[in-house]
Order: sequence, then structure tokens, then C-alpha cells
Amino acid sequence: MAKSIDVEVLTNYEISANGSRFPINFRAASGDYTSITLPSDCLNQLVMTVPQIAIEVLRKQYGDDTLRLVRPLHDCYRKRKATPISFSH
Repeated sequence: MAKSIDVEVLTNYEISANGSRFPINFRAASGDYTSITLPSDCLNQLVMTVPQIAIEVLRKQYGDDTLRLVRPLHDCYRKRKATPISFSH
């Protein structure tokens, strides 16, 4: 069975000098400070998974399966390809 730590608050994160790993630091409910260190390859998995976790938590907290997670688009940009796509007949 996996060891479980009841986290009270995330405190900060770090990035290794070569960017290959990133520790996420937190304070456990026991008051102890500790961290989990992940390989940078896990970052994409976290980015893709955390929004789904947030939606599920939100829906369970409020007992409403219609709730959605909404975020502002102020940092979203649309980019074009460097060269246009051409279609031949």
C-alpha cells in the first residue's frame, strides 16, 4: 500500500539546476515540512490531470454534477503556423 501524507498546505516549489526534476514542498497536517520530488516528465501529466481533479472535487463539494471549472482567458494567445497550409487538387 502507498504511504499517505495528509497535506495541510502547499508552501512552494523548486526546479533542479538542470530542469530534470521539481520538488513540490508542503506542510503536512502533522506540522512537518516535507516535499515530493517529481521528474519533469510528470509535469505534462499534472497539467492535464489537475483540471479534471478540480472539476470532480467541485462537483462533489457542492453535490452538483452540472458545475464546470471556468478560467479567464487573459493569458491565452492564438498563434499561426509559420508557413500556410496549401491544399493541392
